[in-house]
Amino acid sequence: MPDTTAPMVRMTIDGMTVKVPKGTLVIEAARRVGVMIPHFCYHPKLKPDANCRMCLVEVEKMPKLQTACSTPVDEGMSVRTATSVVNDAHRSVLEFILANHPLDCPVCDQGGKCDLQDFSHQYTATSRFIETKRVFPKEYFSPLIETQMNRCVQCLRCVRYCDEVMDVKALAPAGRGTMTEIKHFGPHPLNCEFCGGCVQICPVGAITSRLSMYEYRPWMLKRADTICGYCGDGCQMTVHTKGKELIEVNSAHGAGRNNGDLCARGFFGFHASSHSERLTHPLIRRNGALVQTTWEEALEYVADRISTIKTTHGGSSFGGLISGRCTNEELYLFQKLLRVAVGTNHIDSSARYGHVNGVHAMQLVQGTHRWTVTFEDILDADVLLLVGTNITETNPVTGLKVKEAVKKRRATLITIEPLEPVIGTISNIATLSHHHFRTLPSDIPTTVLGLLKAIVEQSLIQPNLTQQYPAYVGAVTSAVQAISWQDLRSTTGIDPEAFKQAAKAVAAGRRVVVLAGQLLLRSECGYRGSLTLLDLLLLTGKLDQPGCGFAPLAEENNDQGAVEMGAVAEFLPGACSVTNRSDHDRIMKQWNADVS
Repeated sequence: MPDTTAPMVRMTIDGMTVKVPKGTLVIEAARRVGVMIPHFCYHPKLKPDANCRMCLVEVEKMPKLQTACSTPVDEGMSVRTATSVVNDAHRSVLEFILANHPLDCPVCDQGGKCDLQDFSHQYTATSRFIETKRVFPKEYFSPLIETQMNRCVQCLRCVRYCDEVMDVKALAPAGRGTMTEIKHFGPHPLNCEFCGGCVQICPVGAITSRLSMYEYRPWMLKRADTICGYCGDGCQMTVHTKGKELIEVNSAHGAGRNNGDLCARGFFGFHASSHSERLTHPLIRRNGALVQTTWEEALEYVADRISTIKTTHGGSSFGGLISGRCTNEELYLFQKLLRVAVGTNHIDSSARYGHVNGVHAMQLVQGTHRWTVTFEDILDADVLLLVGTNITETNPVTGLKVKEAVKKRRATLITIEPLEPVIGTISNIATLSHHHFRTLPSDIPTTVLGLLKAIVEQSLIQPNLTQQYPAYVGAVTSAVQAISWQDLRSTTGIDPEAFKQAAKAVAAGRRVVVLAGQLLLRSECGYRGSLTLLDLLLLTGKLDQPGCGFAPLAEENNDQGAVEMGAVAEFLPGACSVTNRSDHDRIMKQWNADVS
């Protein structure tokens, strides 16, 4: 990724002038003027490797062809991408690759969307090699991922993605030269997070999904962009359907806040939509048994029962629960149905399990019901505090951002989790932590309080805050001084010095992001613990600084939507309080209703 703060340089590509930040790779500069340089090993998410040699270009004043994927641009550079010398080089690379590539195109799932196919057609590739092609013995890889190593072009994208992006290192090249193949470690099937990243990033058909093998050709599918329906990360994905059947899911590089990355649930979890046990028709209980019926009959039955019960017992006898996986429109209509048609405010959703605690805390301290940080702020943070998250399992793509911030951008990571940092353990963010507080889930709020105590007692409070809000600072100071270090040690098992070192790291950070997970938010102290984390940011002067903030992680994909659409008892649409008379009257006027 080029440095956006770097000075701009001017260069020419095939006679076209382009201005880009110094350090931009030639292959990316070419894209800006619509020139697509062929490549296999390069990918914007990965470090340049330059192993496939497909992206060779001519650079003026350089005696030999250069790899566009590893050559940074400079002022006045002149690049040519389509001369006879360059085209001959591309044909030669293709000739070597095709010397061992099988003629599997009619049955390969990548057929029709394969880079090797496209480049072979573009350069009318031929081969002088008549030797027997290599053949790798077939190996069982996993129940979800299929490999055909005879098709592999040895670009190593899959290996590098698993290492650089996922930090799992489940794949590695074995062998030498043309006999190099991608393998997993050990005799057992593939042991990884099954994010599907290796399937998505493979430029040919060497790694494919077993869930959709041999079921389609790309031109048979219809595409639709949507948002993943699992956790609160809100990943953008593209679903591919054949008729009424969902065939596969993927996400293009640069798509959405996830930048094309998905987790196992997002990439492989789509088959639940067509499972044989999924309910597709309404059921009505008759004679003690649920029987299938029509939507018209079911809706009429429900409406009659609501009317009868409301007449007999009143609207307040009803309560309504809705999932945080529903759309905003569904959540809005659900709460409006109960409030206006039924006449009850007994409304709730899965956001109640924990997300509402974080929202209430943010409203009290910051006056907002939304995050004050973005995914980009997580990447740019120099201090990350994760509290009760187990983030690589509950919010995997947010976990990828944390990994990138720590590994590539050298952020300091502080974790308060029940997990032990064991090297080699999959989905364990604690292995990257600089300050890890291992504690029981029930002791997480107390551990957070210990961090706040260390802030106060080491005089890490922002000086201006004491002058502006002496009563607030005094109240917090009194609260933390009421707890002794001995009590904290006996409760959490954590040495006071560890608290003090982590507190210094928070205070020293310029961009501090706090991520709160379900182990904190769902606890009986979820609201109080969220306030303590906000206290920590406020006391150190981070709360109102750019790139700093508090972010409660939602477990279900639209818990935040449930809050904002009013699908919880204390909120009307827009996250307006039901006790705020002006907001209440304004919404009732909009609805043309009179609901107390």
